[in-house]
Amino acid sequence: MKTRRILPAALHPSMSAEPQLATTENVPEKEQKRKRHAPIPIPTPLPQLTLQHSNLPVTEVDVNEQPTMEERSGLTWIVKDRPHRQLAKQQLVRLQTESQRSGVGRLSRVVTLRRHWITFEITGARPKCTLRVPVPWVALDNLEGMTHASNYATLPSLPRPHPDFRHLPPFRNDKVNPYEFEIPEIELKQLNRRLRRITNDWNAEAEREGEGIGGASKSGTV
Repeated sequence: MKTRRILPAALHPSMSAEPQLATTENVPEKEQKRKRHAPIPIPTPLPQLTLQHSNLPVTEVDVNEQPTMEERSGLTWIVKDRPHRQLAKQQLVRLQTESQRSGVGRLSRVVTLRRHWITFEITGARPKCTLRVPVPWVALDNLEGMTHASNYATLPSLPRPHPDFRHLPPFRNDKVNPYEFEIPEIELKQLNRRLRRITNDWNAEAEREGEGIGGASKSGTV
């Protein structure tokens, strides 16, 4: 009787130990597309900030690689990480990303109030640009703080809070203001009067503009 010789698996011709190269010949086209990585976007150059600051303190501000176009003119850079001090008007700043670093500019004024963000105009910037900062990382003056607090319900709710705050319970309820501004009681009455005066002036100007538009339309009616 003939005996059958059994080769070890490692030596069997059909079980070669030589590694097999992966190919995409039999892979469906849809799966091939899934494996392709999206192209990495080219970072937008930071603005040229050209203020001479001598020996004045400058706050380093980490911003996202890509800005947005949400204001009337110029790009808006968004603060990525908490700066070592709260940002405020007249403060000198230097913007930086993981791959870039700007010169020095100044936060001149607040241009937009939102529920969870404050946007500053930056002077000394070419081209013109703004900086959007989460409310907890901003030091508003008393009038700005009171304006934000008294108008919180009517301020734009978007963009959403910064990722560092979204998971916190106070930020999950849109009907509750999670921010508190410490304003001395002595100044509250004076600030209320200023706000009413500003509101009245604004309403009066809006009425005058409305009358002008209405008058023009009436004069053109036969």
